[in-house]
Amino acid sequence: MKNQIFICTLILFTAVSCKSSKNSISKDIDKLEGATWELVYLTGPRISFEGLFPKERPTLIFNLEENSIGGSTSCNAYSSTITIEGNKISINDPIATMRFCKGGGEQAFTKLFSKIESYKVMNETLSFYMGDIELMRFKKQ
Repeated sequence: MKNQIFICTLILFTAVSCKSSKNSISKDIDKLEGATWELVYLTGPRISFEGLFPKERPTLIFNLEENSIGGSTSCNAYSSTITIEGNKISINDPIATMRFCKGGGEQAFTKLFSKIESYKVMNETLSFYMGDIELMRFKKQ
């Protein structure tokens, strides 16, 4: 009898925790749209963040109705299609305008799109991850 009560209690706690996890993911999706996100951190390059983006930082704007994103690379305008399932996200290679851009900021920013696997929204911050590695971090503007 004690085993049955223990198993029932365990199942109940598991069901409740799964439901609250799904609700928090749903809330994350709701936070993405309706804002401009400005890049504040980028992993990888050996050049300082300010050196990559001396005048303007890249931005990101979600259009969940069209499963797309767009914004500025700090030099060119870009857009891309996305797929979101829970906290998993994939971003296709972006299409961008063709202005000449000095430095490597634009390339460093857009080449990471293909590596992004998941996202997390906390307060006014959006982070993209590959596994446990944070690739990019944006602040809500």
